Formats: sequence, structure tokens, C-alpha cells
Amino acid sequence: MKQIIRIAFLLLVVAIAFPNEAQAQRKKKKSSKSESSFDLKKQLWYGGGFILGFGSYQNQFSIPASSFQVGVSPMVGYKITPWLSAGPRLDFTYSNERIGNPAFAKYNGFLYGVGPFIRAKTNFKVFGHFEYQLLFLTEKEKNTGEKRSDSTERAFVGVGYNDTAPRGLWGYEIYVTYDVLAPTDGPIPLGYRFGITYNF
Repeated sequence: MKQIIRIAFLLLVVAIAFPNEAQAQRKKKKSSKSESSFDLKKQLWYGGGFILGFGSYQNQFSIPASSFQVGVSPMVGYKITPWLSAGPRLDFTYSNERIGNPAFAKYNGFLYGVGPFIRAKTNFKVFGHFEYQLLFLTEKEKNTGEKRSDSTERAFVGVGYNDTAPRGLWGYEIYVTYDVLAPTDGPIPLGYRFGITYNF
């Protein structure tokens, strides 16, 4: 499953990265570097997201557990068309996990993620969000002081709402994501994100 998602996302990014012939001809007609620079600025948009995730579940030993995540995620998008954009997104997230009720193990961790995203807008302020992410984790068990580090992959599918101030460039967005690569014995992999955008 992971291999199929990697290949599909790679093909999509490659297809988007290389413009078609008509786009290439239009770019050749640009008369000056200043015009090209100005156009590039118009094609870029920026976002600053906030991450909030929580859930409860039973692990593989049927022990109750709960998790909580909060973080920030800067991103930059390039408008391939007025409705389709792509770019990189970073993640800096704090996580807390408790095993047992009452908890006999408590984990505090930091997650660092990086990966490309693709976003499709509609005429109704609603957008679809697709993202592949490499995630690196450093974690410490509070009671024993035991530390560990790990890395994993995520593939998000999501939907959200973005609204921009009248005649302005600043806006806000709220969206929900689902991680299709999440393990089945963990919490439901829903993430709730909200943030601000500029020139979206």
C-alpha cells in the first residue's frame, strides 16, 4: 500500500512540475525579467498552519490509551492553475501519549515532518488537500527517562474551508485530514488543522 501511494504521488508531482508546451510558449513571450519576477510573486501563496489532534484507542494488548498533538506547519504553494497548487510543507509538532487507565506510561515527544502537498480549490471556498510526509520522531518516557527515535511515512487526504477578507490577500482556513497509512491498532488517524493564508 505504501509503495503504491509513493508511486502515485511521485507521478502526480512530476506531472505538475513540468509545464505543457502551451505554458512554455507563453513563458517565452515574457519581455523582461521584472515581469517574470512579478508574475512569480503572484503565483506564490503562503500558509501558517496550526495542528490539533487527539484521540483514544486500545493498543495491540487491548490496553486503553490516549494521545494528543499540537503544532505549527509553515507551507508555500505555487499556483499551477487558478484552482490547483503544489509545494512543500513542514511540520513541528509536540505529542503526548498515555498508556493505561490510570496511566502507567507517559510519553512526551517532538515530531518533525517534511513533504510535498497538492491542493485543489473550488468555487465555494472549499478545497481538497493531498499530502505525502516523512516524519521523524524523538520521544521520552516520563517515568523511566527512556528515549527513542523513529521515522515513518504519512499520506493525508483531506477537505477544508478557506475564506479571504473582501478585496484582501489574507485569509483563514480550517481543514480535516485522514492518514491512509496509519496503523490499524492506533487511534483513528484524523487531524484537525487551522491557520492563516496569504494570496491563496
